[in-house]
Amino acid sequence: MKKTIYLKKDKSGYYIFGIKIALLFSLLSTICFYSSAGKQALITRRHTLSSDIKNIRIQVHQVHIRLLKMKGKKKEIKVQYHKTLSIEEEDSTLIVSEKDFPRSEKYKEGLKKKPVMTVWATRLPVKIGIFEGTVQINQFWKTDLALFVLGKGSINIKNTAGSLHIFQSSGDIGVQSHSGELMIQSEDSRIRLRSCKGQMNISSFKGHLEVNKSNGRLFVQSFKAPLVLKHFTGRLDFRQEKGGVYLKPLVGSVFGYSKEGEVRGVIRANEVDIETQTGRIHLDFPYSRAWVTAETWEGRIFTPLYFNRIKTGGIDRSKGQLRGTKKKGSVSLKSHAGSIRVYQSIN
Repeated sequence: MKKTIYLKKDKSGYYIFGIKIALLFSLLSTICFYSSAGKQALITRRHTLSSDIKNIRIQVHQVHIRLLKMKGKKKEIKVQYHKTLSIEEEDSTLIVSEKDFPRSEKYKEGLKKKPVMTVWATRLPVKIGIFEGTVQINQFWKTDLALFVLGKGSINIKNTAGSLHIFQSSGDIGVQSHSGELMIQSEDSRIRLRSCKGQMNISSFKGHLEVNKSNGRLFVQSFKAPLVLKHFTGRLDFRQEKGGVYLKPLVGSVFGYSKEGEVRGVIRANEVDIETQTGRIHLDFPYSRAWVTAETWEGRIFTPLYFNRIKTGGIDRSKGQLRGTKKKGSVSLKSHAGSIRVYQSIN
């Protein structure tokens, strides 16, 4: 190629060179055209809501969707997307939808680069449904939110209040600074809650669950998703099969069952009732004066030396009151074959 351009001095050589230059400029012009078109491709639509509208529903295939609060008191919705969406009112619901939703022949799973969709909405209950993609919500107060990701997705929610319901097949779920009812259902997601308060109900088949600096009442049901609580205050109810429960620490009450997963950590207890089949129970009760009863059929018990030990009917029991300085509580620990260890790092 270089020999053709620089060594040949005849007209044909220059003609070939000229063609290549023309093709190059044509290519660059095409790139610039599409680049410019890409910047202008976003379509913005506004829709004033009638007084009958009580809910908003958004349904698209694969997208990175951002939900923002509409400024001002005007009752309307604004949508910015790269193609025209259907916006229509049906009974008491405003529906924003791709025209071929719920399924399209053009829909391909695993699309790497998701188009961005931004929605500004008034403070009405919002339901978002997508097949794949991400959902980002920030500062959406005192309203009900419901999110459905039927495939793999990522959900990031901050500074919300009200009722929040999330269903996701797999991916990541992050909720920070939510106040109110929270319900999460997932098959295989990494779930992280931080600075949340209220009633929280989480169901997960597998994955991972971490709750940090939160308070309220937490219900957890999972097959093999480990549960980690860091600085949780309130009441925990759990039912696990294989995932462990780790308390770092918990202040309040714990009621739960684990088949194979261990229950380990620090509890500043009001009331505790924990049972396992083969899972170990190893708990630290700093400062506590709680009355403790531990029972196992096939496992071993390790409790303070001043506890009473009794073995009758094939059951090994240990009972006693911890010698801490804080208020009394009640602790019941049972395991069929797992070991039970009770101790106080600080009296």
